[in-house]
Amino acid sequence: MSFAHTANETSSILTPEGQLISLGDTFADMQNRLKLSPNSMITREFEEGEKLDLAMDYKYEIENMMYTITIVNDRVRKIEWLNTDQEIIDKITE
Repeated sequence: MSFAHTANETSSILTPEGQLISLGDTFADMQNRLKLSPNSMITREFEEGEKLDLAMDYKYEIENMMYTITIVNDRVRKIEWLNTDQEIIDKITE
């Protein structure tokens, strides 16, 4: 699935069971609260200032939203979301 829109960043998301996943949470906390298998996972370099780390991006589709949760050094470092319905709305209004 590809999207023409850029993702939005957030500091936390609510899981389908009402659990909160926030920046700084551990990878184990994220897995335990989310209780879903990711749609995909990629490993990449994550650059912050002059520091370069290994990052894992986990993608989850939850209720018409695509979330990308970036894990660096066993912690949630970044959360991005994209409304998958927006692409449909844009195509209808073109």
